[in-house]
Amino acid sequence: MKFGEGFLLVYSVTDRNSFQELESFVDTIQWVKETEQVKKVPIVLVGNKCDLVGLRQVPTEEGEAYANKLEVKFLECSAFTRQNVELAFFELVRIIRQTRTVVKGRKNTEKKRRSGVRCLLL
Repeated sequence: MKFGEGFLLVYSVTDRNSFQELESFVDTIQWVKETEQVKKVPIVLVGNKCDLVGLRQVPTEEGEAYANKLEVKFLECSAFTRQNVELAFFELVRIIRQTRTVVKGRKNTEKKRRSGVRCLLL
């Protein structure tokens, strides 16, 4: 986590526990990144398995509300149908690039050596 430039926080919309565990991951990211504002860390919150409508335990609105609280991007996807899977990664890379532009001018050779996208799958 320390060298991750961005994070996909993925939970299953069919598993409320995976959604509830997000908070501990967010806390860990904040602690490792030494920031009180998670919005300073590139994060995309992703609700997976949106194709399983009849098994849904976490409404879209609840995921959106949590993303709004964290001030991060939110979307739902389905790994099975591939709906929004690529979009989730593209959004994260876009946010990372925006963040890099903001911190332009600072020396970040360590980040460049260890750059990459890290994923947290719940």
